[in-house]
Amino acid sequence: MTATEYNTQPSDTIVAGVGAYADTHHVVVLDRHGHRIADRQFTATFVGYRKLLTWLSGLGHIVHIGVESTGTYAAALTRFLISHGVAVVEVNTHTPILAPTAITAVPKDSSGRVEAIRTLRATRDSAAKARSSAWFDCGICWSPHRANYGKV
Repeated sequence: MTATEYNTQPSDTIVAGVGAYADTHHVVVLDRHGHRIADRQFTATFVGYRKLLTWLSGLGHIVHIGVESTGTYAAALTRFLISHGVAVVEVNTHTPILAPTAITAVPKDSSGRVEAIRTLRATRDSAAKARSSAWFDCGICWSPHRANYGKV
């Protein structure tokens, strides 16, 4: 776990941005004036989520947390934060410094029809890629638009 502390004094209110990766989550924290006060990296595990929330709570009152990839790498983190009463906003960017974007983001509702459709679509897309990859690995050329298919 790496950490950088820019200001060790607790702030009254903070916002945070989380860059989500397969094995780690990188968190950047801003105070209410938009000044970067800290950043730290946590493991993408339940223990890491608890450490992340405990660390953030020690820095000040959390207004909300902007999370990248709420439907993939950070899905479990998003559910964890929401279950602990933290407002989570979805941030669509691929940079590790997400907090400035998180200040103006809108809270995400991870329940209901939209999230269910997003999950189904992601699962379908993943299955379609796996099927294509399996066909290719077996040396079979297949197209849904052709009746005939066979070995390449």
